[in-house]
Amino acid sequence: MEKRDTKLAIINAAVEIFARKGFERTTVDEVAAQAKLAKGTIFYNFKSKDDIFFAIIEEGTRKFSELVSHRISNGRAIDRLEQAYDAAFEFFQKHNDFCTILVSELWRVRTRWNYEPHLLDAYKQHLEEIFLEGQQNGEFRRDIDSKDIGLLVFFIAAVNSLSKTLSDDNDPEKKLFKHAKLIFLKGIMAD
Repeated sequence: MEKRDTKLAIINAAVEIFARKGFERTTVDEVAAQAKLAKGTIFYNFKSKDDIFFAIIEEGTRKFSELVSHRISNGRAIDRLEQAYDAAFEFFQKHNDFCTILVSELWRVRTRWNYEPHLLDAYKQHLEEIFLEGQQNGEFRRDIDSKDIGLLVFFIAAVNSLSKTLSDDNDPEKKLFKHAKLIFLKGIMAD
């Protein structure tokens, strides 16, 4: 197995266990067993369990950015922002374990994760540019700070996706995920 393939096997195994058990309760031995690799192989590829965690976030962010970049096409700013939302929602539906880790670990208060560099800067910057373009051409309200749009789209899509995943097919709250995007988009539109 090539080094990149080995790292991905470790990352994929860790994603599954971290999502199910949480970062703190997961051991490197469990990750090794899930990946069907020796514990030494884990430490050959990663210095620590923290390094595995950051590799998960980096790999998830890379996949996320690729999907969004691929999906955003030319057109009106509102259409591209909606495509960015749809891509984020689709990503979190497809990569539910990553979403679970993101919500449970990165949003913890007073942990070292909060002090690491933000991995969504490119995504935020891209959506900020789209929003500024929409403000300039009169599509979007001017009283909204464009710097907030990237994170808003990301977190609304993530939480909305998690909500959809947690509800069953007969749950009336499931309607929320169908309307959240429309409410958000209508709220940023210029009068």
